Amino acid sequence: MSVDALIALVNMISNPVNSTVPIAAEMLKKAGTFDEKKLFGVTMLDVVRAKTFYAGKADVEASEVDVPVVGGHAGITILPLFSQVTLKSKALSDEEIKALTKRTQDGGTEVVEAKAGKGSATLSMAYAGAIFADACLKGLNGVPDVVECSFVQSSVTELPFFASKVRLGKNGVEEVLGLGPLSDHEKQGLQSLIPELKASIEKGIKFAKETFSLLLPSIWGDLLSSPTGRCSDGFLVIDFIAEFLGLPLVPPYLESHSINQSVQNFEGGVNFAVVGATTLDAASLEAMGDSNTYTNNSLGIQLDWFKEIMPYLSNTSSRKSIEQVETYVPLIIEAIVSSINELIELGAATLLVPGNLPIGCLPIYLTKYESSDTTQYDPSTG
Repeated sequence: MSVDALIALVNMISNPVNSTVPIAAEMLKKAGTFDEKKLFGVTMLDVVRAKTFYAGKADVEASEVDVPVVGGHAGITILPLFSQVTLKSKALSDEEIKALTKRTQDGGTEVVEAKAGKGSATLSMAYAGAIFADACLKGLNGVPDVVECSFVQSSVTELPFFASKVRLGKNGVEEVLGLGPLSDHEKQGLQSLIPELKASIEKGIKFAKETFSLLLPSIWGDLLSSPTGRCSDGFLVIDFIAEFLGLPLVPPYLESHSINQSVQNFEGGVNFAVVGATTLDAASLEAMGDSNTYTNNSLGIQLDWFKEIMPYLSNTSSRKSIEQVETYVPLIIEAIVSSINELIELGAATLLVPGNLPIGCLPIYLTKYESSDTTQYDPSTG
C-alpha cells in the first residue's frame, strides 16, 4: 500500500472478503494510510444474486428490484433482507424466502457445480465489481444519494466490520446506514452469522499482525512500492533458514536494483532468486518449442547479476508431456552444474542447491492446468 492510498478508494474484491478487508485495514494502518471511509469490501455480487433470485420467483424485472444484503460475504454470513425489497409484486411465503436466502448464500457453489468445477463466478463477479466501482465514482463526482451495500468498518453491530447499506460521497463512505426493521427470519439469521463473521474478522487481523511481525525490516518500504522478485512480502524459506542459523536476513537483489542502487555489500548476503525463474535461458527454451513468457529472469541472468552484468530476457516453459519434460533434465542439471562451477571459480565457498518446495495454487497454474475434477477445487472459492 503506497502513499497514494491516502486519497484512493480501496475496493477489496478478493475472497475471503470477511478476512481480506481486516487484513487490508491492518496493512494500511502499518503504512500510515488507513482511512475507514475509503476501504470497502465488495459484496455487490450478493446483492445482484438476491435481486435476480427474488425477481425470478416474484415474476418481476430484476432491474426494478433492490434487496439489501448485510453481514459478510461467505456462507451464512450473507444475509439478504427480503423483507425490505423495494418492489413487491406478490407476497412470497416464509419457505420461499428461506429458500431464496439459502440460494443467495450458496450462489458461488452453485456456479462452480454448474461449470463442473471448470470455473467460478468470474463474469458475475466482474459485473458486480463494475457496478460498485461505478457507484463509487458517482459518489466521488458529487452525485447525491448514492447508496449501495458494502463490507466496511462499522458500528452497526458489535463487530468492527459489517456489510450494510452505505451512502457514498466525495470522501468515500459518507454514512453507514442501519439495518432497518428485520423479519423474525432475518433476526435469527443475524444472530447466527455474528459468531462466524467475528471469527473470520479476527482471523484476518491475526494473520496480518503475524505477517507484519515477520516482514523484513530493511525492505519493508520497498516491498510496498517496488517489485523484488519474491513470491511473498513475508518470510521465505531462505529467511527461515537464516533466522534458524542466526544469520542476517538476506535482502533480494531486485530491491536495491529497483531503487537504482548497486548491491556491493555482501557481508549479509544477497538473494538473487526470482520467483518463476527458469534454469535454461531463452534460446534453449525456444529451441525446444517453448515461448510462453511469464518471467524474464533465468539462472544465467541471476549469475550475470552476480557479476554485475545487465540481464537479458528469458521465458518459462509451456505444457509438455512427461517424456518431453524428461528431455530437459540433463540440460537443466548441466546448466546448474556449470553455474555452480563458475560460482566456485568466482570464490564461493559454500553452496546449497535446494529443490522446489510446494508453490500452492497460484492463479497462473489454476488457469493453465484447469481440471474437470471438482474435488480438486475449494467449493467456497472455485
